[in-house]
Amino acid sequence: KTFGNWPRNCWVHLLRGWQASCTNFGARTMTSTVAAKPPNVLVLQHHSGVAEKNSLFQSIKEELVSCLGSEKYVVYPLPVEDVSTTPWKDNCRLLVVPATTHVTSPHVFGEVLDFLAKRGSRLLSTNIALNAALGRPVVGPPRETSGGGQVCRVVVVGGTSASSGVAFNTVASPMPSEPRGERLWEECSTRALKVLETVCLASAVRAGNDTTGTESPGLPCIYSASLQDGGHMILSLVDLLPSVETLRDVATLATLKRDAEVRRRYLRELLETQLDLECHPDERPVLSHTYLVCSDENRNDFVSCTSSCAEGDVIKGNEMDVELITTDMSEGTPVDAHPTSPSPQRLCIFVRPAPWQLHSICFDFQLYFSLLQTSMLGRTVLYTPVISSTQTAFTGNAKFAHSIPSILGVASVAGQQTQGKGRSGNFWISPKGCMMFSLPLKVVMGSRLCQHLSILQHLVALAVVSAVRSLPLYKDLPLCIKWPNDLYYKGEAKLGGILVTTFSMGTQTTAVIGCGVNVSNKHPTISLNDAIALHNKDTGSSLSPMREEQLLALTYNRLEVLLGQYETFGLEGVVENLYYKYWLHSGSKVRLTSQGNREVKIVGIDEYGYLKVVTKEGEMLMLQPDGNTFDIMKGLIAIKSDS
Repeated sequence: KTFGNWPRNCWVHLLRGWQASCTNFGARTMTSTVAAKPPNVLVLQHHSGVAEKNSLFQSIKEELVSCLGSEKYVVYPLPVEDVSTTPWKDNCRLLVVPATTHVTSPHVFGEVLDFLAKRGSRLLSTNIALNAALGRPVVGPPRETSGGGQVCRVVVVGGTSASSGVAFNTVASPMPSEPRGERLWEECSTRALKVLETVCLASAVRAGNDTTGTESPGLPCIYSASLQDGGHMILSLVDLLPSVETLRDVATLATLKRDAEVRRRYLRELLETQLDLECHPDERPVLSHTYLVCSDENRNDFVSCTSSCAEGDVIKGNEMDVELITTDMSEGTPVDAHPTSPSPQRLCIFVRPAPWQLHSICFDFQLYFSLLQTSMLGRTVLYTPVISSTQTAFTGNAKFAHSIPSILGVASVAGQQTQGKGRSGNFWISPKGCMMFSLPLKVVMGSRLCQHLSILQHLVALAVVSAVRSLPLYKDLPLCIKWPNDLYYKGEAKLGGILVTTFSMGTQTTAVIGCGVNVSNKHPTISLNDAIALHNKDTGSSLSPMREEQLLALTYNRLEVLLGQYETFGLEGVVENLYYKYWLHSGSKVRLTSQGNREVKIVGIDEYGYLKVVTKEGEMLMLQPDGNTFDIMKGLIAIKSDS
């Protein structure tokens, strides 16, 4: 039987192996960590001491946890310098060797082979050097001579009927700087590693060759090998756990993000059917109760104002009811012990949550309030770990929204949304790691903003971008505004968006600002921290990643200042200059598809935020954001028909 392009006799070298010596080890953190139950999944890393904080490890860990779930296994880093000094093999259910780990020393390979000789051992390797040492030659999908990062299309040719023929994009694993894996076995002492069978599971072609079917369309890239004593290994020449740290550009990252779920399903199948691991992905998040977090003075005012329009404890709305739970939870009542459960049609607010309730929330309120410098905005937080939509909390209950005084600065903030809303009825996917908020803004009658409400979404977009780029060292980060309401990295990848909904009740007009920004989420699209990592890689910078709490507080700070400047000076001056500094479109040429692809040049925005374009004949046109169809990044605009 052949293994890739190698004949069986090449395995004679592999069967030599070596007897790894067991040395004494001291009391180390790694020792006590990996010995704990439940079974460990260990990721071999080359960063000593900081592996737990290493962003590459965290990315791989999140991918593995998304497949395995968080209940059965614990994922830890295993520094390469610890492979000989810690008893990691006893409780290791799966050893993962990523494509980027530098494993060129014979003793590391020796420890890996020693692990594979154990009964029931499991290995997942996308590392070219290790795969070569284990009998997998350094051939396969197309890659750049300088390393990896070359996008290729993987087509599954083995596996279950469900996966056969499945195709997805990923990148070829990088070549080792010193491709000496094929010689490593010659430096080892003897230990037999019996390989019973090898099977090709998938092949790869260059991206763009959209091949389907079960026949191999290209070079073999993923192999399964059965070992004696029940062991098993998956050797892959493509990266099944790609991370932004290993990629070259936004386009590559965006391509991989689009296929992330397909790739993840296939990885889950490999873990289950080939490596016999139990995969129990975490369930869809359950809607949570809401917690009011603010000063005691604001809390009392909030309860007083909202209770005045409640029927009992419930404020009825057209889309969502709001229930006020006024029980003091500090008396020892179990968390969220209340007969009413939240639903897409019901928001349940604990107005006096206990400290221990807030400690269970993945939001650092201390960090948030320490950075918040506003006099009003964001001073009162309605935090919901999982909500249907922060926007509906106000737009779906006008009575509730109107009852809240502007001076309280109430904002609905969420950890996750299940029905996030975007512009023109679009949905916003809102996993953990997004900054999401909705903020009801009472508009003063006769004010400049009241007369130009459509400018508000532009001010919010400017607030987010300037909040980041006004930080020391971040001024050159290419986070930009795409008209009318999107946030982009380099004009290539969308990071966030703004939605403003206005409604009136009596003589009072309320504008509900909704904003969502991908900050640290790994899927389904590129995030702000992905962009920061790419920027660091491109420029040699060392910008720190952002936190949702940090960006939220900084955005409120900037928005309050911008609203004040706009009301005093209008769009001209500071606000307009800053907006044009960060937007993508100055001097861009686009075609009006509804006017025979007539070419126009973008020259700015007017006092309402409408797009100003000028034709070749010098005619000035104003394009409003609502009703028109835009693909400005591709230079196309379809103007709304007057009829």
